[in-house]
Amino acid sequence: MKLGILTFHCAHNYGALLQCYALQEYLKSLGHDVSVINYRPWYLVSGYLRSSLHYWISRTPKYIFSKFLSELKVHKARARRFDKFDDFINKKFHLAPYSKDMDFSEYDAIFIGSDQVWDKAICGGTFDPVYFGEKAVCCIISYAASNKMSSLTDEDKAYFKSRLERFTAIGVREKRLQELLQPLTNKEVVHTIDPTLLAGPLLTDGIEDERLVKDKYVLVYEVVEHSEVIRTAREYAKSHGYKVVLLSAYLMTTELDIRDQEALPSDFVNYIRHAECVFTTSFHGTALSIILKRKFYSFRQHTNSDIRIESLLNVVGIQNRFIDMGAPIDNTDVDYTNAYQNLNRSVDSSRLFIENALAKVRS
Repeated sequence: MKLGILTFHCAHNYGALLQCYALQEYLKSLGHDVSVINYRPWYLVSGYLRSSLHYWISRTPKYIFSKFLSELKVHKARARRFDKFDDFINKKFHLAPYSKDMDFSEYDAIFIGSDQVWDKAICGGTFDPVYFGEKAVCCIISYAASNKMSSLTDEDKAYFKSRLERFTAIGVREKRLQELLQPLTNKEVVHTIDPTLLAGPLLTDGIEDERLVKDKYVLVYEVVEHSEVIRTAREYAKSHGYKVVLLSAYLMTTELDIRDQEALPSDFVNYIRHAECVFTTSFHGTALSIILKRKFYSFRQHTNSDIRIESLLNVVGIQNRFIDMGAPIDNTDVDYTNAYQNLNRSVDSSRLFIENALAKVRS
């Protein structure tokens, strides 16, 4: 079958690109013709531009001056990083054109997700109808679509209720979202695992295995940096004689042993694979640590973002790896024997979800 994927494929963010690549490769492994539909909404790409006039004119003069000084340190790296990520997108994804009037009639089905495609806070403050299959005449399947909210307004409920009826199958990434949406539709809402965990070896086996850092190190990965997480990682590294490697979704100027401002998604996987321990506030930092069976600590931010990590750790049964910032950490290893038994059950059910959804498309 000819399948399309609509997701956050153009965000210059490790998790966004890896989850898209993982779903593409998994569907290809089933024998399908798979394309990533090149929908690039402004609210998504604007945060990753080489430079943004709107960003600068919307800030106070004092902030602009402070930001300008720090930008001098990273602007060359920002340009190189932008080019590298765009190159990754163009080479790794089978991109198909998008137009605002298209009805997707050339596809048998489109997969919407994974990632936070149903999160208004990310989608410019409102639900994006494209990520609900607007105008699509083909079958629509959501796979691990995400929304980090713990509750829905009456307006949100009405929107979901009207849109979900058009879906052939509905899969979401968080248990909480499943619980919120199920009362709004007669169709089954299924809890599905993130594509990175679904694909497993299809995602990681092709990544260069040679270490990027010769010394032993701990890895800090955050989308937005927190000083408490960095401090905890530094203390842990010092007590064990390790270096500290820092990656983030945005370019910062924090001084650490090693800061790779231009790491590609493949480098991100490599850094996690060889880390002695991972410190993260990121969902995909947590997911990749589990895939690669690394010791890790995920830190609560006490925001709705915690729901995504909490849901994943509940699935695999290692909730003790989710800790408060600044709290003392124990030095226990992760029990991956039990964790992988739990994970494999969720992977099997997610694969069955896709199998059943595509069977409905065929019929």
